[in-house]
Amino acid sequence: MAETHEGSQSPGHIFRRVLTSLLLLAMGFMTGVVGSRYSWEFLTPSYILKADLAVPGSLHVKDPVQVAGVEVGHVWDIGLVPTGDKPLEVSMRIAKKFQSVIRADSVASVGTTGLLGASFVDITRGSANQPVLQAGATVKTADRTAALTCDEIMKTFSRIGDALKSPFSH
Repeated sequence: MAETHEGSQSPGHIFRRVLTSLLLLAMGFMTGVVGSRYSWEFLTPSYILKADLAVPGSLHVKDPVQVAGVEVGHVWDIGLVPTGDKPLEVSMRIAKKFQSVIRADSVASVGTTGLLGASFVDITRGSANQPVLQAGATVKTADRTAALTCDEIMKTFSRIGDALKSPFSH
């Protein structure tokens, strides 16, 4: 007669428990990694809008998108446009609850916080008599964006400095 010990488990049972624990741990890790990159998309209904920009400034993926100073989404992707006068296409993920304020006459541009601050996409609030832009639509863009590159700012300061020095150089 085979003797069994209470509380002892077979090696196969222990292996299955360890494997299950590792799989749950891996799934939790992946959820954390994906969640940190796309945090609010899982919880907030959203949609994609696009804008073609001539001067993107220092815009990056995950930079905020604002309407009237309120953050309504963020930059999802930045890609090259093979034709046209505006070489960059910016895809923006916008929270669905703000869809009603972005309309056919809304205009997107790149703005910065402060003199050398972070970039963001600024979209003007549309007129109530214009249709709401649907998912996948392209927002009109301003001819010249508000963002200045660091080089442009430094050149401006250099010209100001040269102008201030010139009366004293004689």
